[in-house]
Amino acid sequence: MTKKELVKRRAEENRKAIEERVIKVAEVMLLSKDAPVPKTIRELARDFSVGRMTVANDLNDRLKKISPTMHIEVRKILDRNKLEGTARGGKSTQELFRRRREELENESSSENKDIREESDNVGYTEKVSL
Repeated sequence: MTKKELVKRRAEENRKAIEERVIKVAEVMLLSKDAPVPKTIRELARDFSVGRMTVANDLNDRLKKISPTMHIEVRKILDRNKLEGTARGGKSTQELFRRRREELENESSSENKDIREESDNVGYTEKVSL
């Protein structure tokens, strides 16, 4: 087998592996479509150990060429995720700041308690006027 044939063969194997991944990613997304919150690109990327852009390219570009009908279904889910994502993002930001505020309040109340305990243990001297 010549080097050129070997390169062609590996390229074909890589292409098949990519197509299989694209189909698997799309199938997982379609299986999750009836869930309260379908899988996001970020979750799929984590599940398949690839980058978010890879998953986005798989679902937007490669899937369209491999299976146009599946692409239409996946596109609906992606559009829904995009619309709901802004609302989820706002809620998660609110939750993040609420938690931070509670942590700060807890820290400040425990620090005040420590200060009160320290002041109880410190002996006070009478004020002396000069």
